[in-house]
Amino acid sequence: MFYSRQEFKINLYFPLLNPENYGRPKNFTMETVHLVIKGNVQGVYYRASAKEKANELGVKGWIKNSPGGQVEAMACGNKEQLEKFIEWCRRGPKYAEVSDIIVTTRDEENFNDFSIKK
Repeated sequence: MFYSRQEFKINLYFPLLNPENYGRPKNFTMETVHLVIKGNVQGVYYRASAKEKANELGVKGWIKNSPGGQVEAMACGNKEQLEKFIEWCRRGPKYAEVSDIIVTTRDEENFNDFSIKK
């Protein structure tokens, strides 16, 4: 591809302005996981606390109460973000008592934010 001098200067000093450079860095991969959190996890501020933690870590997705007293979540982020989020989910907020967590890898999904579903 040939660039004019003006385009070359822009791409040299501002590489992100080049449409070919849009997107993620080459070594950056997003992963998506589905979580089922079991135990005393409803009515103890679990979902709101998880949303705060996800926002802090930059994780996107959703969380909701499921029938049977479980909490279900879908989370998308890089490996480090997800490891930290899952680690937090194993403990939960102060009054939660997590007895088990089932983590399933899913195909990558894109979310705009982390939300609480009703």
